[in-house]
Amino acid sequence: MSYCAYELDIDTTNLKEELREYSNNQEYDKWGAFYTDHNTVGKYTKKFYSLFKNGLLTNMRFLKTSHAHEIYPHIDQDLPQRHPDNFNNEIPSHSIRTSTVNVLLNEDESNDITNFYYDMNLIKYSRKTQDYYDRDKDKGLKLMDSFQLKNKPVLINTGTWHSINYTTRRSIASFIFHPIISYNGCVEYCRENKLLIER
Repeated sequence: MSYCAYELDIDTTNLKEELREYSNNQEYDKWGAFYTDHNTVGKYTKKFYSLFKNGLLTNMRFLKTSHAHEIYPHIDQDLPQRHPDNFNNEIPSHSIRTSTVNVLLNEDESNDITNFYYDMNLIKYSRKTQDYYDRDKDKGLKLMDSFQLKNKPVLINTGTWHSINYTTRRSIASFIFHPIISYNGCVEYCRENKLLIER
């Protein structure tokens, strides 16, 4: 069985310090995010990238929630009419981003739980409208997995429905795989390279 999230056995002590220092003086958009070329961040970020060969997109994301709130079920995808091109034409802007490694930058562990779902109604959404952003948060969704992000980096399936209930402010750095690389492929790569912590 493949779960929707796994911790990775990677020491991120120096990486987190570098990411915190870099992100402190950056300007975030109205969604609490900004994207940047990982090459501009520092040597530990480059080293982290090298663990995944050429699989990660050049731009990475920083996310900072301003308060406790709930993010309703969604799939990671930028909509041309709502977002700029965050990846500088490396991928089509409407691509579903299947896999992401999140690194928690908070000093304390988070109690936040990410839930993952199947869409039991098998709704075929339009790329142009993507009305799933406004859908009833519980409609037709069946819970299949839950996971708590702690101090270790976490590989998550962002290509399936997932929701997060933020209980506190949270700061995260996200390293995003190219959409053509499947989540299961990422899991197997991490397993074979002794990075995956089995559940």
